[in-house]
Amino acid sequence: MSDDLIAVTADLLDRLRKMRPAVHCLTNTVAEPITANALLAVGAVPSLTSDAEEVGEFVRSADGLLINLGTPNTQMREARRVAADIAVQKTIPWVLDPVMVDRSSIRLEEALDFVATGPTAIRCNAAEAKALKLQESGFLGVLAQTGEIDEVRSMAGLKICGPGIP
Repeated sequence: MSDDLIAVTADLLDRLRKMRPAVHCLTNTVAEPITANALLAVGAVPSLTSDAEEVGEFVRSADGLLINLGTPNTQMREARRVAADIAVQKTIPWVLDPVMVDRSSIRLEEALDFVATGPTAIRCNAAEAKALKLQESGFLGVLAQTGEIDEVRSMAGLKICGPGIP
């Protein structure tokens, strides 16, 4: 890792810890403690309620939102819809994690609906990106695609980081 990258990373972490952003997460049950602990480790304040009746209050007071499509059920789908609608309305940055949309038509349909609302970023693997047809979708946010080679890029064409980018 280059000294420049280390310095930039340290600066970003320092600024993040000073900001203490509130991040609401609707994620799968397996990832909940990992997600919460990772956010706490970088200085964020996580919340994870998935009750459709109270999720709106949490999202309205959040600085960011994560919607992960793992562990789907009717209540969670309703809570995710409420959360995304509020994030869009209040222009809160939000990330869509379309877990296994390449293997579930229910998840794919929900994810396509979310992509159409314009998440700030999508975090997925190559199979999920292919299922979502992101190249043809008109999505112009940030794509963080994991795989053999991880890459973060703007769908507007700007490569943000990846192999060969310091």
